[in-house]
Amino acid sequence: MPVWGVWLDDSFCFSTGGQSAKARNLAMNRHCVVTTEKADEAVIVEGVATAEVEREFLGRAGQLYAARYPPYILDTGLGPIFLAELRVVFGIVEAQWQPPRLVGFSDELPLSVPIVARRKNRRG
Repeated sequence: MPVWGVWLDDSFCFSTGGQSAKARNLAMNRHCVVTTEKADEAVIVEGVATAEVEREFLGRAGQLYAARYPPYILDTGLGPIFLAELRVVFGIVEAQWQPPRLVGFSDELPLSVPIVARRKNRRG
């Protein structure tokens, strides 16, 4: 589900409802992926999200958020405010992308490879 957020101190700050699926998922697994809305020039960030409670940080993030998304504000009363610390960042410019070339393989590979699976007999 998309979220609005702001970049601050090399991290991505975003909020979500306290009972939302996103909040429940992050409570169980803090790993997350953040991407831009512009898919043809995508930036993908992998990181670890933590609920932020430091007042000074929340104040700075709140000012940025209010300036970017008026009339909305970051409000801890509506749900947690998360800070995603970056671990991996990569980007793709669709117009410049080329499929990787397989090295060491024949150019005459079959277009499809049959997959054979054996089904176990119910009786044994």
